[in-house]
Amino acid sequence: MRQVAPRLCELRAEHTLSQAGPSRLVLCSYGGKPFVLKLVRLCARAPTIDGAAAGSGSAEWAQREAYVLALAGVRATPWVVALHGCLSTPTTRALLLEYLPGGNLSSLMNRQGALGHDMARFYIAETALGLEALHALAVAHRDVKPDNICIRASGHCALVDFGFSRCFGPITDGPSVERHLERSFSLLGTPAYLAPEIFLREGHGPAVDLWALGVTLYELLVDAMPFGGEETSDLYHAALHDEPHFPQSQFIVSSHARELVGTHESRLCQCPLPAPKLHRRDTPPSGSTI
Repeated sequence: MRQVAPRLCELRAEHTLSQAGPSRLVLCSYGGKPFVLKLVRLCARAPTIDGAAAGSGSAEWAQREAYVLALAGVRATPWVVALHGCLSTPTTRALLLEYLPGGNLSSLMNRQGALGHDMARFYIAETALGLEALHALAVAHRDVKPDNICIRASGHCALVDFGFSRCFGPITDGPSVERHLERSFSLLGTPAYLAPEIFLREGHGPAVDLWALGVTLYELLVDAMPFGGEETSDLYHAALHDEPHFPQSQFIVSSHARELVGTHESRLCQCPLPAPKLHRRDTPPSGSTI
């Protein structure tokens, strides 16, 4: 995390990038360098995906996001968006973040459809490295999906949006919201990417990120979701009982990719396999930059 950051009054607001719920992302500049200012309207409680009131709201989520990003910054984790500073008022928390001009993988797929093996392999490998670094810090992201994987100007990617993240294990030197936690029973996240132990409320840990990573890999390769349903309950039933459908052509989804996504018995999060050795690639695949 940077020791010296521009003050809010020194930032020049350009335009709003996006707005969802209590959060708004504003493109700003300081000294000719672009930043993203994330403004979170603080409230005591917020709804979960099933409509019930959660025990924590945007105030705690914003505090947790700032803590996790600061922790990742101290450990120099390159696969996570950089935090340059933060401040709070009684009604708003502001996070000054690295600007990622390539947008997210969801926007990239909207423009060109399925990404193909080379690009999917590259982005999934870098996201896996980010999750590996987070899990080493006992942090689970809990909302891994193409929308939350953004691309730098260099073509490399970074995880963003840590509002749903949670610290597990004996981390006690953070703010009051970060306590020793073996498992969480919260029902939150994006339904299509939720591991069964989340929506069954059996208690979950960082391994749920691997399920979401497998769903993301399938989506990048096929430009569709592995499980579907008209209602959320149908989606959950499919995730529990159905198999992902793969196109017959090996050129669309190779046998190695099918194995990584897995069958019902060997899917990433249901029966974790030993973690493969991931080799860093210095050059992004062709067409990955914007």
